[in-house]
Amino acid sequence: MLFSEIIIPPLWPIRQAICTRLNANHIKTRYGNPWCKSSVMTVLRNYAYTGNHLLQTTFREDYLTKRTLINNGELPQYHAENTHEAIIPLETFNAVQAEIARRAAKHTHPGRPQKVYPFTELLGAGRKPLHFGECDLGSAQANGGWQGQPSV
Repeated sequence: MLFSEIIIPPLWPIRQAICTRLNANHIKTRYGNPWCKSSVMTVLRNYAYTGNHLLQTTFREDYLTKRTLINNGELPQYHAENTHEAIIPLETFNAVQAEIARRAAKHTHPGRPQKVYPFTELLGAGRKPLHFGECDLGSAQANGGWQGQPSV
């Protein structure tokens, strides 16, 4: 349902329209939550629905820090084909990815620098940098403080 709606030209609903229709039909996410735009994008970008897997896309930096990093060629990646029954054909998945990339290209401005605010790096205080307006719920619960407050 989601994949075919993205690539059929007369029916190009935006993510919010897909969310609205799923929620109107009382279809919940796998955790029983209502659909949001990021949930729809997660489903649309999930390569495993094609019946294939790309293994070792992330790895642990070391066992002490337990930091998970994205594998950008540091370690070999393995492509396992036909590991399970495909939910959607690979051609449909690739067409959706091309459509997502085409739509994203309309909103990127290569000549324009990204906005960087003066205190962006300070909000992270040794952790992943936070941008103003974002919150790091995990550290706030652990530190018992305001979301985004630098730890002392």
